[in-house]
Amino acid sequence: MTFPQAHYAFEVPALAELAGARTVTPGRMLALLREVRSGARIATLAAAWDAGTIDRTTLATAMKSVWHHGDGAVPFLEATRPTWWRLFRAAAFARDGVHGEPPAAPVRLYRAAPEDRREGWSWTENPEFAKFFLRYFAGSVLWTCTVPPDRLLAAMTVNGETEIIADVAGLDVRRAGP
Repeated sequence: MTFPQAHYAFEVPALAELAGARTVTPGRMLALLREVRSGARIATLAAAWDAGTIDRTTLATAMKSVWHHGDGAVPFLEATRPTWWRLFRAAAFARDGVHGEPPAAPVRLYRAAPEDRREGWSWTENPEFAKFFLRYFAGSVLWTCTVPPDRLLAAMTVNGETEIIADVAGLDVRRAGP
């Protein structure tokens, strides 16, 4: 796999370093990803994984940064679900970039979204926190789903709240309350 083409001069050094590297540490990978435009970060990370430039620990650490890079980008506009799914699975379950076991039992999760986005991947165990997102999209409602451990992809704490990345496709996602 090749690395994304640089569109801006500021990206050239980072992409060149990654293309020529044998291995990259988690800290260096995070620094290099900051030097790549937001729309190319997941492709850059995927290319580094596919080239064997990063290990599973580095991938898990970088996934949180790429998923939550703070500039308002939407993850599924940057890459397809299969790309995200492949990388989350390759990283194995991680909580804040540290490998661990997912919960042993199914977990009840909550999400606020319009009906056509109810099977999105961003969930929380806290229904009150999920309600905060009701105002983001017109027609949003609160959804709930009991998710088995094998569908939990990662847990990421952002601003004191834990976001659970879960693949709920085909599961029983229902309205939570009225």
